[in-house]
Amino acid sequence: MSLIYHQHRHRPTFIALQIQRYLGKGAFGCVKAATRRSSNRQVVVKFIKISKIRSDGWIDYSRISGMLPYEVYILSHIQHPNIVRMLDFHVGLHYMQLVMEKHGDGTDLFDFIERCTTRSEELVRYIFRQIATAVKFLHDSRIVHRDIKDENIIINESFHIKLVDFGSAAIYRKWTLFDSFCGTMEYCPPEVIKGEKYKGPEVDVWALGTTLFTLWSLESAYLSKDDVILHKRAPLPPDTSLDLAFLIGWILARPKEFRPTLDQVMRNRWYNQPTDISKFKYSEVCAPKKRK
Repeated sequence: MSLIYHQHRHRPTFIALQIQRYLGKGAFGCVKAATRRSSNRQVVVKFIKISKIRSDGWIDYSRISGMLPYEVYILSHIQHPNIVRMLDFHVGLHYMQLVMEKHGDGTDLFDFIERCTTRSEELVRYIFRQIATAVKFLHDSRIVHRDIKDENIIINESFHIKLVDFGSAAIYRKWTLFDSFCGTMEYCPPEVIKGEKYKGPEVDVWALGTTLFTLWSLESAYLSKDDVILHKRAPLPPDTSLDLAFLIGWILARPKEFRPTLDQVMRNRWYNQPTDISKFKYSEVCAPKKRK
């Protein structure tokens, strides 16, 4: 184990973190579990290579700290029960360190889906509603996540989820269009993969559709960007209800003009059917983690 020190975002004191274990890595850096020495609180620390942050991924926030990465700026200004909370951050010479709250044991939806032993539309609905509610909050705040997928959603043993990883997030405006996409291609609309400009919220809605598909079928909707472009979507399980099949097909419709807005998704009949989460036990739905 090792120690790192980082500056609190509001005062010039330093807080010690004891690194415990490595959790994962990506193109931009890595994630580690840690403990805050002052409170003995378990946290998650995200290390990001500053050189990997896009040139348009910074915002001038000189009122407090000068130039800030959008991820830090956004997480500093939002709070929602289904969005991970940033506790502290420090921008160093080569790395940016984000100290995040720990949610459950850190299981993401990718791992949860891999370990699922049973399927239920009612449970899927309960999880999906939380994701949609978080995204609705972001859109109401003029924020697009742009990398919604099962790996960026953490779930605990009460089936409570939190959306994480705002490294691709941005602030959008009605009169501007994005001309680049920095998320995951298998969760990206076909027209955006082809290079079309986009407003922002529509890419999150498409990603919600692919996530809903995966949550229910326990399989990926698309295996590659070519599958997305050619509309080669995996088949739904034969026991899929007509209402769920309609909603997934609507969100993932090939002509973008036929797709729903997020508000329309949240008014959909399947989305609003009754859900009793008390009938589900995590240990009966999800197999234990394999020891490494």
